[in-house]
Amino acid sequence: MRCWSPSLGAPSYYKVTEPGSGKDFTTTEVSRKLGGSAIEFKDTKTGATTTLQNSMVLEIDKKTYEAGLASAKSSCAGAGGGAD
Repeated sequence: MRCWSPSLGAPSYYKVTEPGSGKDFTTTEVSRKLGGSAIEFKDTKTGATTTLQNSMVLEIDKKTYEAGLASAKSSCAGAGGGAD
C-alpha cells in the first residue's frame, strides 16, 4: 500500500531521515511495507532500494531535492572517487 503518492502530472520529492543515525536520503516515491511501520524507497543518490523501520519523511520542493543531489555528487568527487 502506497502512503505517499505523487500528484498526477507533477512529481513529488521527499527527504527521508533515519533518526538513529541522522542519515538523509532523497527519493521521489515512498511506500509502506505491508503489515508494518517500515517504509521502502529507492534512494536517488545511490540507486539502492532501501527499507527503514524507523524514519521521518518530509516532502520537499524540487530545488531542495536537486541541491541534495548536487551535494552528494560533490562529496563523492572530493573523496577521490575519480578514475585518474
